[in-house]
Amino acid sequence: MIIDMSGKVVLVTGASQGLGETIAVEFAKCRADVVVNYTSHATKDVSDQNEVSQMMANLYVSQKEKAQNVVERIVKLGQKSMPIECDVSDSNEVRAMFSKTIDEFGRIDVLVNNAAVNPKRPEGKTPIYRITDDEWNLVLDTNLKGAFNCTREALNVMLKQKSGSIVNISSASAHTGNGAPVGAPYCISKAGIICLTKAAALDVASMGIRINAVAPGPIEGPTNQRNPAEVNAAMANSIPMKRIGKREEIAHAVIFLASELSGFTTGETLNLSGGWYMP
Repeated sequence: MIIDMSGKVVLVTGASQGLGETIAVEFAKCRADVVVNYTSHATKDVSDQNEVSQMMANLYVSQKEKAQNVVERIVKLGQKSMPIECDVSDSNEVRAMFSKTIDEFGRIDVLVNNAAVNPKRPEGKTPIYRITDDEWNLVLDTNLKGAFNCTREALNVMLKQKSGSIVNISSASAHTGNGAPVGAPYCISKAGIICLTKAAALDVASMGIRINAVAPGPIEGPTNQRNPAEVNAAMANSIPMKRIGKREEIAHAVIFLASELSGFTTGETLNLSGGWYMP
């Protein structure tokens, strides 16, 4: 069955690359118009006095060109699109992003909370007793507070429309506690996403709005491309399906949850890990 989302407006956070880019493009293939959110500047008060702080500041290398490329891909598919720069951890910037979206498209039918960071130290995974305040705040502010900020603004729009769907991107690590490569902050933020999904879904279930989440296991992306071949082989071998997931597979699950094909589903988290995690 082909999912037709003609006339729908979708906002995808963190959509300039990786999974967010794939989600944005796959929605466009379903005839939705798509807002491409990206962040290109350091809004965090991080010092450059140490390697860790500098590492985190470097996360905010400009994404403007990448976001524009995603927009061009969507336009070539015959859909409307525009990029919006916004640090989702900043509630004022989030309000401005939603205002711009309404000014341009008049409505928001789907929000995908995808924006996330998982900074990696050169020495690998950091045990929780060595996590710095800067690392903790960066990850929790972006991954969890950012999802809350966007959910709050989206709901204020969707409640007026009496319709809408939100899909949050969690992670299998939310269940396992293994938040590699950075460690605890990532998996804790993703566990919070699952609880945010449930709490928000309960608040608006009777008002025509649904909120769900997906929790991917290992998937194809820049992280895997940087890994040695033997690391990727071992990862694939640990999965019952003997392979890592494709980004398109995650995107299709997101679209299913956003569409009326899942019309009686809310507050749920769909685990997508090839059998790697089974509740």
